[in-house]
Amino acid sequence: MDFAIRTADLCKNYGMRQALTNINFSVRESVIYGLVGPNGSGKTTSMNLLTGLLRASHGRIYLLGREFTSKNSCAIKSEIGVVTEDLALFDHLHADEQLYFSARIYGLDRRTALERLHELFIAFDLYGQRQMWIHEYSKGMKKKLAFMCAIIHDPRILFIDELFDGLDPVSSGMIQDIIMRMAAKGTTVFMTSHNLSLIEKVCMEVGILKEGQLIYQDAVQTMSNDNLPGCLAGLTELFHQLVNPEPGEVTLSWL
Repeated sequence: MDFAIRTADLCKNYGMRQALTNINFSVRESVIYGLVGPNGSGKTTSMNLLTGLLRASHGRIYLLGREFTSKNSCAIKSEIGVVTEDLALFDHLHADEQLYFSARIYGLDRRTALERLHELFIAFDLYGQRQMWIHEYSKGMKKKLAFMCAIIHDPRILFIDELFDGLDPVSSGMIQDIIMRMAAKGTTVFMTSHNLSLIEKVCMEVGILKEGQLIYQDAVQTMSNDNLPGCLAGLTELFHQLVNPEPGEVTLSWL
């Protein structure tokens, strides 16, 4: 079995606080993997470790069959695409400058970069706004641009962190369709989202984090009444059962 993403006892500490504890991801090639968890559970930390934006305190990361180290990080990063939670765009560039810059950084020649740039701006209905300053873009427009930057070089692994919040339904549906088409042709997708329905719809496998620990990892198709604990009926019920099995009543003095 070929794993596009694999970790071995991955840990991350921030001073005395342990943000991740012995995380073992195993994501096969061509799989769309969804990582979910409550706020502060370690989703973005996991993403930043897997993409080289953070260094692990302990453990190992393997991408595309190679250990992800400082010595080969540039070679591996050239084969992945990343949409970070903060989008990592240059606000004082024009949108087409940002996309062209991303294409060239990933090694595309000038002609291919311009051809794909043209296609992407048309596909995402931003062609008329391609020469606007990025700081003039709305949040949704920035998210589409960040996604365009992440896929322009046709990566072998695509990482996307909380991309769908703030996107209109049309743009969200388009990106979901592109992600599924990329997986069908061999790309591995690793994504985080608070939208459990979307994760269950798009993803083939799912992992649940709680307080820095991976408490569940399985294929989405196994989430049936026969396989889930207590005869739960899907990801949302499973999530609540594992993350917050006995929710307390919210009390406010004025309610």
